[in-house]
Amino acid sequence: MRRGPAVMAVLGVWATNQILGFGLLGYPWTPYALAFGVALGAGSLAALVVARRAGLTGAGISPARVAAASGLGFIVYETSLFALALTIGGTETFAPRIVLQIAVNEGLWLAGLLAFYALLRRTAPGRFGSLPAFRLA
Repeated sequence: MRRGPAVMAVLGVWATNQILGFGLLGYPWTPYALAFGVALGAGSLAALVVARRAGLTGAGISPARVAAASGLGFIVYETSLFALALTIGGTETFAPRIVLQIAVNEGLWLAGLLAFYALLRRTAPGRFGSLPAFRLA
């Protein structure tokens, strides 16, 4: 995905998350909650930058590169949120068990979405493009 559409996708998901949280779920309009809302967006954009730099923009995409980019993005995202938590509080939510649960959840979502994308490309190559030739590394 080109940089512009990728940034717009990340910002769109972030904005939707904030609208749902503050608008429907009643997140408090406190400086703490607002700071974490901004940090979620900044962390998401930082993760996007890392994933793009990991080489996911080229034609030769391998499962190892996708996994590496996802893992690096996750680390950058969580680290950015932890840095804010060190400043304003909330580090208890970064217990290893909690972070591991989130990482497993993210990994499962990644695997499922990649499988769904492959299915779309296999069943409708005219609409979604043909499957790329995956390399082992």
